[in-house]
Amino acid sequence: MIEDQSLVRKARDGFAPKRPLKLSEEYLRNTSLALSEIEMLMKQLKQATLYLSSYRSIPAFKKNEITRYDHIIYHLEMHLFKTTSVLDRLMILANIILELGGTQRNCKASVFLFPKNGKKEYRDKIDSYTGLYRALVKVAVCIEPYREDRNMIAHHKNIDYRELRPVEMYSLLLRLDRGADKDFISNFKVLAKTETDRTVARLKKSLEIFNDDLKLLLDEVYSILRPIFTQRYHEVMDDEKAE
Repeated sequence: MIEDQSLVRKARDGFAPKRPLKLSEEYLRNTSLALSEIEMLMKQLKQATLYLSSYRSIPAFKKNEITRYDHIIYHLEMHLFKTTSVLDRLMILANIILELGGTQRNCKASVFLFPKNGKKEYRDKIDSYTGLYRALVKVAVCIEPYREDRNMIAHHKNIDYRELRPVEMYSLLLRLDRGADKDFISNFKVLAKTETDRTVARLKKSLEIFNDDLKLLLDEVYSILRPIFTQRYHEVMDDEKAE
């Protein structure tokens, strides 16, 4: 599609059609873009997990008083925000492939999977495809425990996991001016680093397991959506050829 010279003109800013897209082309483009948004989130989840243990006390960090604790919190919160976005973007992908007719605002699990107003039109359409509803619910169940934490951080306060409190304490004490007490500084730095390393290793392992579990659940959804997309795409192309 991109290599079709009758369709695409040279452009610096990506895909730029020089004529209105056909329905099949629009369907392909919208599906590809929606899928890429999900996969970008999954890539960012991996990155946030990797960055968790990659802190370096560089001059720029020291100048801006960015401690290792700040670094850990930043990437944990980044992972949390990206995690809770996966389900919403998955609903957008399902809406496009299945042509559910939902608006951007309606592409939510609370509307598509768990409607509380008795309107089950979206749920019934999804459930008409064998295994799809169950596969989507499994993704929702995987992500749901993190939604409350995400909302708390977004609207009320910073992340506050109990296991991070000692790390925060180490960070605060290391920033205190201990004067000539060099022995304290030397010994405490070793203790702080050792204990923080252990905490980060546990957190990183936990996030890696979560990332892998989520990927498997998404793969299950993709395996159901893929033939649906293929069939619908070819049906639309056949209709266009018949016109």
